[in-house]
Amino acid sequence: MALCRARPIYGSPEKREQLARTIQSILSTNRDPKKTRADAAKMREDMARHKKPSGPLDIKLGPGGLVDLEFAVHTLQLIHGKGLDPRLEHAIEGLAEHGLIDPSYDPDLRLLSRMLVVMRLIAPDSNEPSEKSRSLVAALCGHEGWDSLLAAHDEARQRIAQLWKSVREAQ
Repeated sequence: MALCRARPIYGSPEKREQLARTIQSILSTNRDPKKTRADAAKMREDMARHKKPSGPLDIKLGPGGLVDLEFAVHTLQLIHGKGLDPRLEHAIEGLAEHGLIDPSYDPDLRLLSRMLVVMRLIAPDSNEPSEKSRSLVAALCGHEGWDSLLAAHDEARQRIAQLWKSVREAQ
């Protein structure tokens, strides 16, 4: 799964290209979908057991958070050999082009990513920001108010949680 995010960043252009081809070759290898799903589910369960969410708005680690989206996308990439791009938004687009994921997960990714950055600055403990800061957080995340942002957040998390469940439990 780590290779799904790998990209050459150092070396001669020829060596970077050679490494990129090697990564693509490994990622494109045929895999047993059932085993890949089981391995990914176990890895996510282990991660959840050892790295708990730090608060109710832990955008990465909580149920339906960014980690669940990454696991769903990477599992689909490995099973199908499609959407093989290390940038999650491009991976979602590539998978969607093949009908393997709904493209609506891109706005979910963008919302949660923006929230992650803003909340780390304003409420680093993953709790709700102070009343005075909530309108700022909402505005920076593209929403008119805190309640609107929380509703969009909750909807995105529910969709992502359902996606991860459907990916890991598919037959």
